[in-house]
Amino acid sequence: MTHNKTLLTALLALTISAAIPAAFSLAAPSTTPPATAPKELGSLTGTVVDSTGKPVAGAIVRLHHHHHAKATSTTQPGSTTKPAHPAFRETTTDANGNFTFANVHAGHHLVVARDKGVGHAEAKVEITAGQAATTHLTLEKSKPAAK
Repeated sequence: MTHNKTLLTALLALTISAAIPAAFSLAAPSTTPPATAPKELGSLTGTVVDSTGKPVAGAIVRLHHHHHAKATSTTQPGSTTKPAHPAFRETTTDANGNFTFANVHAGHHLVVARDKGVGHAEAKVEITAGQAATTHLTLEKSKPAAK
């Protein structure tokens, strides 16, 4: 009798464990995207040259996002907001003056390139989700400030 009772208990537990996941799978699918859905991303590639058209190796290139989303901060006492993503990203050009930014949030951005002794340049770019944008920057010497 004890053997039959143990067998019946095991069978009941197996039946319940199979029925619970099946019951949850019958629920209607959600139409709301999950909160962790990936942002729409694109990429940016470009070239940095000097005023003669020669590629500039080792130039610092920064990508600034124009529209920073604000999010409530719970990690720093006294702080109420912080950017949802960094204010800028930075890279350097390769030996041929080329640079790449992958996984860039879609939207309007400002690209700034600098190299000591060569100059700086800026360009506005728009990144479209799933697309690769390109830009070409020509460094110009900075003019001294008027006294």
